[in-house]
Formats: sequence, C-alpha cells, structure tokens
Amino acid sequence: MILVTGSSGFIGQHLVKTFRNENIITISRSGSMNDLTLTSETDLSPLLSGVDCCIHLANTAHGKSIAYSEIYANNVDMTLNLFKQCQVNGVKKFIYISTANNLDDLKTGTLNYYQTKTKKIVEKEMLMLVNQFSMQVLIIRCPMIYGKGVPGNLDKLKKLFKYFPFSPFKSIDNKISILSVNNLVDLIREAVYNIDFESQIILAEERESIKISRLIDILVEDRKVIHLNVNVDFLAVAFSLLGLKNMYVTLCCNSKLDHTGVSKSFSWCPKYTIGNTISKV
Repeated sequence: MILVTGSSGFIGQHLVKTFRNENIITISRSGSMNDLTLTSETDLSPLLSGVDCCIHLANTAHGKSIAYSEIYANNVDMTLNLFKQCQVNGVKKFIYISTANNLDDLKTGTLNYYQTKTKKIVEKEMLMLVNQFSMQVLIIRCPMIYGKGVPGNLDKLKKLFKYFPFSPFKSIDNKISILSVNNLVDLIREAVYNIDFESQIILAEERESIKISRLIDILVEDRKVIHLNVNVDFLAVAFSLLGLKNMYVTLCCNSKLDHTGVSKSFSWCPKYTIGNTISKV
C-alpha cells in the first residue's frame, strides 16, 4: 500500500493518476480518503498499518505569504512527525521531495528562501534519524518543475507572453535546469517498485538545460515573441522593484544546483525531454 501526502498539489495530481489502479491512500488540504488533517501532532498510526511506502509531497503552497513560523510548522514539524511515525509503524520506504535550490542564491526573508531553508533542515534531520530503523529513505532534490498545470514562475511567464509579444531576455546567456513532472513521476515510480536503494539524497536532473529566451518560445509556441537586448543590470533592478527578485535569480542568473551530499549511485535516467513536455504547460 502507498501513502501520498499533498495529493491535490501539482506533483500530487500527476502522481496519483499513475497510481489510480493501485492500492493508494491520499492526504491533502482539499480532503483525503481518510478525512485527516496532517499536522505536527496528527496520530497516523491507524492509517499507516499496512503501508509499504510513503511519498511525502505536502508543503507550503506556491505564492502564499505567511510567517516563517507557519512555514516551519508545515515543512519541518509536520514532515518529521510523519517521518518518525512511518519509522515506528514499519513503513519500508519513505520518499521526500526536496529542492535543488541553494540558499546563497535566494533573497533572505522571501517565501522561496524559507521554503528552501526548511527543506534543508528536514534533509539533515532525516539523515540523522535514518539509522535508527530499517526504513529506506530517498530524498529527491528537484530544480524548477514544469508540466501541465504548473504553478509558479513558468505559469507567470506563459500568461505574460501570451498577451505581450516582447521579451527583455535576449542578453541572458544563462541556462536553467528544469525537470519534467513526467520525469519526476517516473523516478518516484521506479523508486517505489523497481529500485532497492540505500538511504540517500539524489539530484533529479535532465540531460538538457535551456536559455530563458528559448523557454519562452516553447511556452508560447503558437505566438511569435520578439526578444529584446536589455541591459542585465537594468533587468535586475526592474525585477527587484517589482518584487520579483527570486524570479530573476531563478531564470536569469547562474544559480548552481545544490550538490551537497548528493549520491550518484541511484540508477535512473530521464525519459522525457523539454520539447515533448513543456508544450503541455
């Protein structure tokens, strides 16, 4: 039996579709099969009976402006409560979706910074607890994820350039790493069914990275976008004034993915390319 938290979210909806003919329990903000609210104090023992694998996707939602204390409660306290109860109740595998962001690349005090900070705290705590029980733990660090129904930066870009035919990103040479939700779902399924792994952190990367101007062209494939050569420093200031500094850093800067502690022993290769997935965003 498989337990999936955050099943109503972007990744969760794609993942649950692939498990629809299998024995699965879901927990989400919009309701669950078991009418549970997941918190740092929820007793999950009755629910975890017979569960072989827990896939933990639930975290603070995109774009929510909330206090760090609430983000910490949602992302750290709740996650570690679930993790420890899975250990005690004999769950064999625990799969946690983390982030490949580097804290150093993010503006202190923003949602993206707090999201990243709390996920790094969880990673550290999990690895400290992992040897106390025999449960296999797979921490999957993801770059920006794309696919049908994606929230966040890609959705904003598509909506903007659907109506505005000019892009200021021609001068940006940086290539960004993105991950198809189809590849992530495939990786998770492989980890659940086909791969016997030691507890570890892996970085889910695709073979291809992409320039922001090319990304926009693919996003709005039915519309011609003219890319303008705008000064990079001016762009940085403009995005900052608009409250979009994190978006600028994510899309336009040479941000490095966090390879700290990453294992290369996990045998999986991405099946889907940018071209055959991103047009469905």
